[in-house]
Amino acid sequence: MQQFNHWFGKNVMTAASSPNETEDQTGGLNQVFGTVYPELLKTKALKKTNRKLYYFLKWFLMLGIFFLIFVRPYIFYVLLNQNVLRDIFRSKSHTRCILQLGIFCVR
Repeated sequence: MQQFNHWFGKNVMTAASSPNETEDQTGGLNQVFGTVYPELLKTKALKKTNRKLYYFLKWFLMLGIFFLIFVRPYIFYVLLNQNVLRDIFRSKSHTRCILQLGIFCVR
């Protein structure tokens, strides 16, 4: 447990540090938050002015990220195992690729 505490203090707490003196460095998490915070303010303003659009965009973004992380790799894994993708990418018909997968074939 002591090794974990030393690792946590050295890596995570250093990344979240804020400068106390002029020569101290700002941690990476504080720098990231400094660039993300203006966008957070914009989303709060959107939520205040148009709640329906805010929640639509929020769920659209979350479901899109979920799809890209979990669903899309699984679909391509299944298609590769069934040799469907190999046949499509070997074909000379680009329209066939677009219609079957919704993507463009790149050669």
